[in-house]
Amino acid sequence: MSVTLKKLAYKYEYLKLELQEFEDKIEEFKPMWIDKFGPYLSTMGEETVKEIIEPVKSRKKAPPNRLKKLYRKIATILHPDKGGKEDDFTDFKSAYNEGNFIEMVQSAARYEMEVDLEPEDIQYFEESCNLLQAKIDSAKGSLIYNFFTGDDTTKRICIAKIGQHYGVDIPEKDINKLLS
Repeated sequence: MSVTLKKLAYKYEYLKLELQEFEDKIEEFKPMWIDKFGPYLSTMGEETVKEIIEPVKSRKKAPPNRLKKLYRKIATILHPDKGGKEDDFTDFKSAYNEGNFIEMVQSAARYEMEVDLEPEDIQYFEESCNLLQAKIDSAKGSLIYNFFTGDDTTKRICIAKIGQHYGVDIPEKDINKLLS
């Protein structure tokens, strides 16, 4: 496997883990958020509440022709009829069905198969890493994350943003309760 591919694969895995860590934290904060802000957010639509709580969730897919080509190459080794393990093939096939080119390439890497990367593939890896980084930045910038990880000043800013952006009036006496 080329050094470039290894670097991109490690970067992608790192970013996936970092994103998972932020998403887990946000999930942990959700019940507390709803408990604290539920009375004020109940007047808002469900989509607006999701916008406040949840980070970006989207993923670009690889070109179908590259997926098919890679699928055929790797399936000849991973398929149980060809001596591969059922679980590995199932994971690989799931990655194919989801259009997850990166996971497919990583399956090839686990079996030390050479994958010929074209410039578009490297660009796709980089774009996928950039998308993961954008999701991480979105989670870091979310009101819920900042409220529960910030100091009192940061919490006041979050409360003010909710008030300004969503037209929610939170009285000063309630703000002190929210900060405790």
